[in-house]
Amino acid sequence: MSITGARYAHLPHGPVPNNYEHFFLAMQEEGLLEVREEYWGETCAGEIHVALQEPEMTVFSDKEREVLDLVKSTFEPYTVKAIERFSHDERGYKETKNGELISYKWARDLRI
Repeated sequence: MSITGARYAHLPHGPVPNNYEHFFLAMQEEGLLEVREEYWGETCAGEIHVALQEPEMTVFSDKEREVLDLVKSTFEPYTVKAIERFSHDERGYKETKNGELISYKWARDLRI
């Protein structure tokens, strides 16, 4: 069951909420998120998304918070690349192509 109701799309670095740009833009406009460019020397290496306040966790049920805690504890020791590799090994990712939505039917095959 989806916690957010978002559909996920297959993108090169892994699955992301479909139209994720809209979520980020809305959070920036509300003053909840700041996007900073990360540089390695003179080269822009990417962006860092920084939350400007703590999330309002009361919007989630106890069960949803348990799931969020499980995901956090599972991936906390992972690097970004390790999370990417992990996501690429998920069946729903393997069964879709770049840009395609990933069906929730693959959720039962998730490894966590």
